[in-house]
Amino acid sequence: MRISIISIALITFCLQGFISAQTVSLDEVVTMIYNKKDISGQKVIIEDLYFDTGSAAISEASAKILKKISFVLHQIPTTQLRIEGHTDNVGNDDMNRQLSENRAKAVKEYLVSKQIFDNRLSYIGHGESVSIADNTTAQGRAINRRVQLVFESLDTRTHYILLTNGNEIPVIMVLVYEGYLEYKTSGDASFARIDRSEVEEVKFADGNSLPMRPVSDSDGDGIVDGNDNCPNEFGIAANNGCPEAKDTDGDNVLDIYDECPDEIGTAANNGCPESELIEQNNFWQDLFDGEAPLFEKAVGIRAANGYGISHFKINQDKNRFRELLGNYESRANGGEFQLTVLAGKIYTLKSFYWYWGGGIHVNVHDELNYVGGGIDGISGIGYNFRNIPLNISFDYKPTYDLYTTQYGLDPIWYLQDAYGLSLRYILN
Repeated sequence: MRISIISIALITFCLQGFISAQTVSLDEVVTMIYNKKDISGQKVIIEDLYFDTGSAAISEASAKILKKISFVLHQIPTTQLRIEGHTDNVGNDDMNRQLSENRAKAVKEYLVSKQIFDNRLSYIGHGESVSIADNTTAQGRAINRRVQLVFESLDTRTHYILLTNGNEIPVIMVLVYEGYLEYKTSGDASFARIDRSEVEEVKFADGNSLPMRPVSDSDGDGIVDGNDNCPNEFGIAANNGCPEAKDTDGDNVLDIYDECPDEIGTAANNGCPESELIEQNNFWQDLFDGEAPLFEKAVGIRAANGYGISHFKINQDKNRFRELLGNYESRANGGEFQLTVLAGKIYTLKSFYWYWGGGIHVNVHDELNYVGGGIDGISGIGYNFRNIPLNISFDYKPTYDLYTTQYGLDPIWYLQDAYGLSLRYILN
C-alpha cells in the first residue's frame, strides 16, 4: 500500500537555464520509477526542512519530516541519491559552503541512522550559490536554507530475492512495500508481486542485504509498529500513526508542527504569522535576530582616550585572536602616537563574543621628543550584525608605561586606563 506523506517540489533544470517546478508527493517519485520514467538528475526539495542561520542541527520538527522521507526511500532501495545543502547569503562564501555541506551531511547521517544504505547516499554543499528565493527578506532566506535530494541513477544490475522456501529470484529492480514486494526480472518485463511473508531477504548487487522481518501492525491502521508513534491506537500517516492530525487554525500546518496552532501562519515560520514588518524586510529585526557567523578578519576605527584604527584577526580553530591598534592621543605637552600588538582568547555565544588577552606597545611623541614602551591588557565584548558586514565591540585596555627615552626606566609603572569603542568592517 502506497502512502502519500510528504509534499516536495520537483525542480527540473532546462538546457537554457530556466527552472520549472511541480509540487508532487514523494510516493509519486516511486510511481515514476514504476512507469519506467528516467529520474536521473531530478531534484527534490524537501519542504519544511529549515535550518536556523549558522546552524546544521536537525531540529525535532525536521527529524519528523526526515523520518517520513526515510520510510519512502525504503521503498526504492536501488536508487543512488545525492544530498545537496544550500544556505542563505548571510556570512562569507567559504563559511556558507562549509555550513551547507554540514547540513547535507547531517541529513545523510540521519537517513543512515534509519537504515538507508550508506553507499546509496553522497552529499555536497553549494553554499549560497544556488538561491531559489529572495535573500533580501527573512522568509526568502529561510527558504534558501534548504536541503534537496537528487536522484542520480537506479542500480539495474542483477539482485536476488531469497525466498523462505530456499529458492531465489534474479531481478533488476525491486520496490518494497509494507506487505509485499514488486520486482522486474528484465527491462521489458512487467512488475510482478510477491507477498512479503514469502521473502527471507533481498541481496543487492552492491553487497547490501535487506532482511524481510515480520511486519507488525498492532492497531491495524496500515502503519507498521516501527514507524508508528502510537502503535496501539488507530491513526493516520500524516500524524505518524497517531489518531488525529488537527489543523486548528486552517493554515495547512498541522498542530503537531505548529508553534502558533490558534493563529494562521506559514510553514516557513513554523505555523506562526509573518508580521507585516517581516514581510517588508524589517531591517532592525534582521540585524539582531538569530546568529551570525564569526568573522576571520576585520578593520575599523577605535575611540578611546584618542582615536585610532584596529586590525582584528581570529583563528577560530584555536579560539584565539590578534589585534593591531594604532592610536593618537592629544596631551598638554604634545600628542603621542601609540602602536599596540595584542593577542589572547576569544569565545562566542550566538552573535556575541568575549575576548581577553595582553600585549606590548610603543609610544612616540609627535615631535619625536621621546620614545617609550610598555605592556597592555585587554578585555572586551562584541557583536556581529547579521545582514551587514560590520561588528562592534567595547573594551577595557589598561596600559602600563615601563620605559621612555625621556625618563629612562619608570619605577612607578605609570598606569593609564582606557575604555574603547570599536566599529569594524568585516573583510571575509
